[in-house]
Amino acid sequence: RFEPVVIPPPTMIDDLRRLINSREFSDVTFIVDGFSVYASRVHLAVRSEHFRAMLYGGMRESVSGEIELKDVSHPVFMKMLEFLYTDQVADIPPDIAVPLLMASELYLLDRLKGLCEDAIRKSITVENVIGIFLASHRHRAEGLKEITLEFILEHLEAVKQNRGFQDLKQEPELLMEIIMRQCK
Repeated sequence: RFEPVVIPPPTMIDDLRRLINSREFSDVTFIVDGFSVYASRVHLAVRSEHFRAMLYGGMRESVSGEIELKDVSHPVFMKMLEFLYTDQVADIPPDIAVPLLMASELYLLDRLKGLCEDAIRKSITVENVIGIFLASHRHRAEGLKEITLEFILEHLEAVKQNRGFQDLKQEPELLMEIIMRQCK
């Protein structure tokens, strides 16, 4: 009676992961890039204010069994669902990190936004830093914006030689921010 009790490992995350895009346990279907994606209304509503308003707030989607989403791509939506069901994402590929950041802003998912910022931070290069700087500014990712600004200042000569530097013409206030920080 003094031997340790064998306690099985937790399975909740794996169990919830099996619900992602499960037709059998879904009550709503999203059409994303022409693909049907199955989900549970209550699960999405409890995890996201955006989905709560969409699915239970009297919008036309609240009575529809099928909802078309045009503001997000299929790979991004699947990563977002992974997060909504498990509170984590196994891997954020560089090609969808910025679109996933945008979606996390749109769908009011602050933790996912932070995970995206961290993944993007690890992939910053001279070639992509201006695009990331612009995206972080436009989507209010302040932590990422500060990281990219520091990277730009640290590698300014190389960044200025990159074709993307011309994109700062679209956002003169960001160009001013670089100039002002460089003068400090």
